[in-house]
Amino acid sequence: MLKRSGLLLVLFLFVQTLNIWITEAGSSKATKSGSTFDKDVQRRRNECASNQSIMEPCIQEEVDEENCILKCVSQKCYNELFPEPIEDGEVISSQNIRLKRCLREEVKVQRAAEAQREKERKRGDVL
Repeated sequence: MLKRSGLLLVLFLFVQTLNIWITEAGSSKATKSGSTFDKDVQRRRNECASNQSIMEPCIQEEVDEENCILKCVSQKCYNELFPEPIEDGEVISSQNIRLKRCLREEVKVQRAAEAQREKERKRGDVL
């Protein structure tokens, strides 16, 4: 139980630090899409952290919760940046920056694919 509360504390502190980092990054000439992106990432992180079906196996197996959250947010980016599971508090700012870039690229590709599907759907409606 003590280990779980310690992990929850570490997770809480990491999320708070990430919130501050995102807020500061967003305040320096953030574009509209940048702030939307930051909100998207934070929403995904919160959804992952609050999803018991994702978090419960991590707690039972004593896996660092941050690993579970990062994998949930983007398995692809996690695998690219962290070939080995990260330890408590191991994520450093350079990794956060690379993770954010990877997530931004992933979102950009997803949005382009959605726009293409929408364009094709509209073409199909015209025909």
